Amino acid sequence: MDAVYRHATEDDMQAFADMTVDVGWNYSGIITGIRQCSPNGFFVSEIDHEIVGTLFLNNISDDLSMLGLSITKEEHRNKGIQRMMFQRNLAYAGNRNICCYSASKELSKRYATRFGFRHIDPNEIEEIQGVVDHSRLPLGKERSSDGIEILPLNAVPFHTLNKYDEQICNFARPHFLKAWSDYDRAYKFAAVKHENGGNELLKGYVVACPMTMKKEFAITPLYADSEVIAKALVRHLFSVLPDGASVHIETPTSNLPARELFKSYNLVEKFTFIRQYTKQVLPFNTEKVFSAYGVGIMPI
Repeated sequence: MDAVYRHATEDDMQAFADMTVDVGWNYSGIITGIRQCSPNGFFVSEIDHEIVGTLFLNNISDDLSMLGLSITKEEHRNKGIQRMMFQRNLAYAGNRNICCYSASKELSKRYATRFGFRHIDPNEIEEIQGVVDHSRLPLGKERSSDGIEILPLNAVPFHTLNKYDEQICNFARPHFLKAWSDYDRAYKFAAVKHENGGNELLKGYVVACPMTMKKEFAITPLYADSEVIAKALVRHLFSVLPDGASVHIETPTSNLPARELFKSYNLVEKFTFIRQYTKQVLPFNTEKVFSAYGVGIMPI
């Protein structure tokens, strides 16, 4: 029987999430948050009413789309299901520049030759994993001598957060950002600098979303103006996450201070993702990107 390709419905989300768990990506805890950000971006293929393939296309702006969460059940692989889903999603993206991640050089070449993802970003993304250890942390709220205070993210006006985010990414994504920052299951904090006269400047923010297991979190993203601010955000976040919680972080390999920061918490680099585009590589400055949004959700 031929596969039927269609938009995913709300009722499909559990099956969609289960397939991410099957391949070890563990998006089940955050799939609801992702759907809030792009409700029309989920697609499935089914055979005899069984979902056998998934794909996510996030039309971020008029110029950019993100293609990810490309999964086919093992027993249905090598039947052209993902090729068909890719081709139809490329059409759905219209004339946008489309970004995707690949987990190996072999897969990267396949995406380039079959689907036109020929523009390879030399800045790869490292998957870093580990466990929160409260014995290594000073607990409680801290304020540094340079006037930086860690606050709940919702204490920052959304227009301030949106402006800061756009400066790092070089594109605006207010709809996505609003849904992500409002996600009620996540831990979310901002680093704010207090200036003379009462002005407050946003200097970084972090979001940690729950994943499959009870004590498993994806830090997605962690943006900070400096290594000192990133350290303060991580220290505070780890102090409120459950002791022993597993964390997953996706860090640009070009950001050496970020990699050193996570090594100081005994977190380990596991594998590397390659980012590629259909039209042109986006010129991200990864100096302030200590952890990117999850692979398959956003380019950075």
